[in-house]
Amino acid sequence: MTKKKSNKKNIKKTINRNIIYIVLACLILLIIILLVILLSKKKLECSKVTTNGGFNTNNTVTIYYKNNTIKKMNMVKKLRVSDKNSTVDYLSMISSSMDDTYRNMNLDYDISNENNELSVTIDYKDKKKYILDNIYVEKEAEGISFNVIKEDTYGYYATFDLSKEYSKEDMIKIMKKANYTCK
Repeated sequence: MTKKKSNKKNIKKTINRNIIYIVLACLILLIIILLVILLSKKKLECSKVTTNGGFNTNNTVTIYYKNNTIKKMNMVKKLRVSDKNSTVDYLSMISSSMDDTYRNMNLDYDISNENNELSVTIDYKDKKKYILDNIYVEKEAEGISFNVIKEDTYGYYATFDLSKEYSKEDMIKIMKKANYTCK
């Protein structure tokens, strides 16, 4: 009888040990899969601060990519009027013009105007060409001059075609040429 008991105990110990090994192997495999997923989706953040045409602008671009394919880009633009003594509501005019421009470009965007700052968030995700710095605004005596850049013939602007591939180094070169700092 004691032999049967010890055989049963040994079998139970072996089964329990095997279950533990299987669970550990599954956990290790799950951790490896999660690491591959998390590390394969990367992002590049670039920013630029300018003071031009009577406005202070702070742009932040986040490029989400996997391998050499850009999955989407997100831009946050923040505009402030340099001259705080003005009675003209420049930010409302700019907001209206940007709303028309981005709606016509079929972009996902959000515009808010709070605390004397215009904040615009834009998502670029379709497989087509985008010029990130495509809007220039300058103050005039009784209003603003609002220009939209539709073509980047000479490569002066941060221009990306989401249907093409870019290495991280190429993305950084494009952003640096447009005076962005990337990290």
